Amino acid sequence: MATNGARAAVQADGTAFAGAGAHEGSVGDSRQADTGIEAVVATAIGTERRLLARELHDGPAQSLWALGAEIQQLETLARQRAPALQPRLQALRTLWAQVYDELRRAIAQLHDPLPPGEALVPALQRELARLERDCGLMPRLDVDPRWTDGLLGAAREAQLVRICQGALANVRRHAAARQVTVTLRLDAQQLVLTIADDGVGFAPTRPSPAAGEQLGLTSIRERVALLGGQLVIDSAPGRGTQLRVCVPLTEPPANH
Repeated sequence: MATNGARAAVQADGTAFAGAGAHEGSVGDSRQADTGIEAVVATAIGTERRLLARELHDGPAQSLWALGAEIQQLETLARQRAPALQPRLQALRTLWAQVYDELRRAIAQLHDPLPPGEALVPALQRELARLERDCGLMPRLDVDPRWTDGLLGAAREAQLVRICQGALANVRRHAAARQVTVTLRLDAQQLVLTIADDGVGFAPTRPSPAAGEQLGLTSIRERVALLGGQLVIDSAPGRGTQLRVCVPLTEPPANH
């Protein structure tokens, strides 16, 4: 939301008045209004995420848990009556455990919103620590010394954290990477967030990427568009992947 510096200040009786002090008050009020709207939007998004997490927990997660119980019973029967089936059932149980863990992780991220007031850099550090714990990688975070948390506003920085979460989820599921680097850099009037890995890579222009990878990239593109930014994907099979998100430091005007 762009601040309208030409907006007239209004007295308590509703009449406009002029003057430098009035103009400064108007700009301040506008900024406060923008901050208030950002807070309302962030709260609404958080509420929707928690509702979605609850639906996933009460629906697919419970069904998946029941499926795991059935697999366990089949394993017991196979040991007694059909030992030849045991290797296939064990492989099925391993796949079930991976899917269940991914669903639980997704539910946790949905239900556990960013801590109130958490700044961008600490949030990124938390996500990279989670990646290190889950995958045994040693991710690196490089931050431009000119960067100051809060520069983009809490709501927009929260979107950047979600973008990073989506990119790191793709690294975890598809990349088979050994190194991951996240970079924050100020460039002219924009912030550049880069997530790079040395994994298997992919062809960004191929017509039919993996379903989970396609959905993750679609979500990232949508978030970047909401920020009025640009997404550049540099990848090729065997060459790793680099996602570069360029976001203007000033919020683009709302479309009317």
